[in-house]
Amino acid sequence: MMAESSSNPIVSVVIPVYNAERYVGRAVESVLGQTFGDFEFVIIDDGSTDGSKEILRELAEKDGRVRLVRRGNTGYAVALNEGLGMTRGEFVARMDSDDVSRPGRFAAQVGFLRSHPDVVVVGGQAMAIDPDGEEMYRWEGCHRDHEVIEALHLKGQGGVILHPAAMIRREALLRVGGYRVEFEPAEDVDLFLRLGEVGRLANVEDVVLDYRLRSRSVTYTRMVQQVRLARRAADEARVRRGMEPLGEEEGLEPEVLGEGEIFRNWARRTYRRGNYRLARKYALRAVRREFTSMASWRMLLGAWLGPSGRPLHRLYRRVKGLSPVEG
Repeated sequence: MMAESSSNPIVSVVIPVYNAERYVGRAVESVLGQTFGDFEFVIIDDGSTDGSKEILRELAEKDGRVRLVRRGNTGYAVALNEGLGMTRGEFVARMDSDDVSRPGRFAAQVGFLRSHPDVVVVGGQAMAIDPDGEEMYRWEGCHRDHEVIEALHLKGQGGVILHPAAMIRREALLRVGGYRVEFEPAEDVDLFLRLGEVGRLANVEDVVLDYRLRSRSVTYTRMVQQVRLARRAADEARVRRGMEPLGEEEGLEPEVLGEGEIFRNWARRTYRRGNYRLARKYALRAVRREFTSMASWRMLLGAWLGPSGRPLHRLYRRVKGLSPVEG
C-alpha cells in the first residue's frame, strides 16, 4: 500500500458508487492509472448490496490514495456533497462508477486550468461506449466556448459538459454551495449554471472519457424528471441574471424512449461510423424488443448488408423525402 502524503494533493477525485460491480473496478483503475498522479481518490460506497463493496475494499488496500467510505444509501447528490466535504485538493475531478477516464485526462485538465485562471470548470470530449465497453461514436455537443456552453445551459440543456468528465476548482465549488440535492438527477446542470456566475466554463479538445451508455441508465429511465429539473434550474438562473424565463415553445416534454428505440438509435449511430458488426448487434436487440417494428427490421437489414446496403438506404430516404444524412 502506498503511503499517504502529509501535504494536500493537487486533485481530489470524487466518485459515488451504488451497486456497480460490473463496471466499478475498471472505473477506479482508470483513475489510478492516470499519468498525473498527485491526487486523492474519495469513494463513497452509497450502501451497495452487490459485490461493489468487496471490489472497492481490495482496490483501497492496494493504493493509499484511495479514501473509501461505506455507509447506508442516501442517494447520488447527497453522496457527492459528502465526498466534496472530504476533499483537500485545489481541483475536484468527478467520475462515475461506470465510465472510464483516459490516461491523460487529469494532466490535460490540470494544465488547462493552470493556464486559464478565469475558468472554474473544465470538461472534455468523450467517446460513447456500450455496456460491453465497445466504442460506439464520439459524443457530440461538448463545446469549448464559454458563451456557447452558457447559452445551452440557460436553455436547460444537459450534456454540454459531461458531469463525470468535469474538473472543478474546489474554491469555486464551495463558494456556490456544492450540489443542490433537490435538483437530482439534473444536479450537474444546476451546478454548472451557478458556477457560470463566478467564472468561465470550458471543455478541452482531447477525448478524456469513455462515457458508458446503458439502456436502463438514469439518462433514459428518469429522462422526463431530468429535463423538467434542468429547465427549472435554467429558469432560476435566468431570473438571477435578470432574464426572462424559458417560453413554452422551449419547454416541450422529451420523448420517453423504449428499449427498442434506444437500440435502434445505437444501431443507427454505429452504422453511420461504418461499424456494421456493432450495428447488427443492436439492430438485432431492437428486433427482439419490438418484433413487429418495421423500423427495427429495416435497421437490421441495412446493418446486415453493410456497405452494400447503403445505396438502398439512400434510395429509401429519397422516396420518403428524408435527409440523406439521417439514419
